[in-house]
Parts: sequence; C-alpha cells; structure tokens
Amino acid sequence: MVRNIHRNLSVLLGVSLIALLILALASCVPAPSQSAAGAPPVLSTAVAVSEEAGLSANISPIPIEKPGGDVLSDQLTGLVAAYRAGDEQELAALIRQYGGDAGQTTVRVVLEMTNDPEVRLGEPRVEVITLKDGSKTEIQHAPEVTVRPDLAAAIAGAGAVIETAYENLVQVLTPVSGLEALSQISGVSRIRLPYPADSQ
Repeated sequence: MVRNIHRNLSVLLGVSLIALLILALASCVPAPSQSAAGAPPVLSTAVAVSEEAGLSANISPIPIEKPGGDVLSDQLTGLVAAYRAGDEQELAALIRQYGGDAGQTTVRVVLEMTNDPEVRLGEPRVEVITLKDGSKTEIQHAPEVTVRPDLAAAIAGAGAVIETAYENLVQVLTPVSGLEALSQISGVSRIRLPYPADSQ
C-alpha cells in the first residue's frame, strides 16, 4: 500500500512538472515562421509531451504583424520597430548605420515598383554665379526627375521627397514615420536601402 502511494505521488509529481514545462514553453516567444503566400507570418510553438503522462498540448499558431508587411526590407522593419517603440537611441544608431546623418530621422530608400512609374527627366538647369574675384562660372544641376502624378502625390503624402528614378526604381528621402505609408502605395513591391555605389 505504501509502495502504491509512493508510485502515485511520483506519477502526480511527474505530471505536474510536465504541465509546468508546457506552461513555461507556451509563454516563450519563438522565432516567426513563414506561412502561406499572402498570409501574415505566424508564431508556432511545439511542445513534446510523454504519452505515458497522459497529457497532450495543442497550441495554435499566433499570427503576428510585421510593420510594412513583406514590402519593407529587414533593415527598414527594424527602423520602424525602433520608431514605434520610441527608442530614440536605437533609431539614431540604425539611421547612422544605414548612411543617414546623426540627429536626422530621415532615411534614403528605393521603391521597387511592379508598375511603370513613368519616369521623366527635365532639362538640366544651368546656374551662373559670380566668384569673389569677379569672374563668372556655370554650375550645371541634375535634371528634375518626375514620376506619374498619382505616385508623386502618394510619395509626398508619406512625407517623402523624390530624389531620382530609373526604370521601375524610385529613390526617395523619407522620414522613418513615413515608411509604412510608402509600403501601402499601389505598385510598390519592395522598399529597401540603396545598394552601395560600385567602387570600380
């Protein structure tokens, strides 16, 4: 009889420990996994439970929302997360890391378009200036770049400024607060940092 009580207590203790383990594992935040196309990423938690214990666990995946969906690159998603959290130090460090100036809250990004942005180049502007010695010199400015009006309005509505464009790429200077709005523009398939200039 004492042996049966001891064995029952051992089983009860084992079941209790397994239940606590399940609760501890369920409260952990695992890395997101990929889901079906178009669906948000999900968190899934798998718990291994001994069949002898007579316990089972069915923990459903928890959908999570990534800022900017799948349009923003991982670097830009990190910027948006720091902005949302109000972490000014992290935000400033990331902006500097990605080529921005200290104290700025803007970042230079490239919008990759699935539809034609209808890029048009204006004429180069020539400015004549007078130097201190009285001589004159010309400065040729890059031509103004325009895109189709609806795209230009959407970019401006996000607080961004078009810097240049080529084929299906539009480079803008945007406040970090405007990144999610840019990701919602029709025809924008990806937003990323500019690639480094070729040193050759």
